[in-house]
Amino acid sequence: MSKGFTLVLMTLAALLLALCVRLALQGGSESVPAAPVLHREGSARQERGSNGPVDEAIVPARSSSRGERSAVSEASDSAAHAAVACRLSGIVRRALCSEPVVGAVVHVYPRSGGLDLERDHAASMRDRTIRYGRTDAAGRFDVQGLSGGVYAAIAMSGFGRSAVEVVQLTPARPIEITLELPPAASLEGKVLGPPEASFAGLAIRLETSDPRHAYDTHLNASGSFAFANVPTGTALVSLGVEETRIDLGSLELTAGRNFHYFDLTERFPGYLVVRVRQRGMPARNLTLLTAPAEPGTHYSGRAMPLPEDGVLRVGPLQSGPWRIDVQSKDGGWSTRSLGLAHVEPAGESVFDVDVWIARGMLQVFDEASGVPLASSTVMVRSTELGYGKAHRSDAGGW
Repeated sequence: MSKGFTLVLMTLAALLLALCVRLALQGGSESVPAAPVLHREGSARQERGSNGPVDEAIVPARSSSRGERSAVSEASDSAAHAAVACRLSGIVRRALCSEPVVGAVVHVYPRSGGLDLERDHAASMRDRTIRYGRTDAAGRFDVQGLSGGVYAAIAMSGFGRSAVEVVQLTPARPIEITLELPPAASLEGKVLGPPEASFAGLAIRLETSDPRHAYDTHLNASGSFAFANVPTGTALVSLGVEETRIDLGSLELTAGRNFHYFDLTERFPGYLVVRVRQRGMPARNLTLLTAPAEPGTHYSGRAMPLPEDGVLRVGPLQSGPWRIDVQSKDGGWSTRSLGLAHVEPAGESVFDVDVWIARGMLQVFDEASGVPLASSTVMVRSTELGYGKAHRSDAGGW
């Protein structure tokens, strides 16, 4: 009994020893790995086994994705920055004197690669790809927000335009250019008049043809005037306000200072006071027409409504005869001549007229039946002046 029990115990002990040896061998060759610990980017992954910690440098997967996105974002930002990083700056000055030009407009537009710069300019204005700049008090301009490429630049002002400058823009290098406008001229002068002449309120205008532009200033108390920074070439000079302008002739302006005097002693502008009455009462609903009676003037006439009192002051006008007409404001009749008025130089002339205007009602009948003609067109014509106006009859033939 004891011998059998001892045999069983020995068998169990042998089995247990064999199991321990097997487990020991498996633990030395195949240890169970611990869960890896991920640290921040740039650190190492640590694995712990039977032989102690083992360090292995890695780049975490999440960090790699963020780095790739950052690189793509930086590349995109760099491309977007390059698209708007170009700028074109410079100075606009006048040729010969090199004086800076204030307030000149600079057009910057992309080139298409063709030879026609004007066509590119027109296309950029149509497509709204043109950029604008304006010179400051020092004549400098700065156009920003341009993408890289080939551009053309031109400066424009009231006295001309510069030559076209073609430049290659890159974000890395700023571009400075100089645009020169044509030589400028100045005009100083004086308008001479009779001793009693008054220069108050008289304006003088200088008009150039290339480029076509108008410059206005006023005479001072002595009749002197001055124009600065105007184009060279032929210019027309006139005196007065917009509707009553007196032609003083043409000048040839050269670069630099020009002087000229206008002698208007015999024909200094005056004013005309027109008083129109109808059968002794102030005229109403009439338009006054004035035009010079002498040929060879550039004045084309002026139309002005008469005030309620029928009195109108017109001028300044060139001295001499003027044709005075009136026209019905309500369209009931056409133009009627009132005669000639003589404008005295450097003074005020009065033209007083009492006009009789016939007004009435006409009824149109059919000659055969005597029935009033409705919706018929009737032409009422003046036997003296030869022109008239068309009217349309109502339901009763009136």
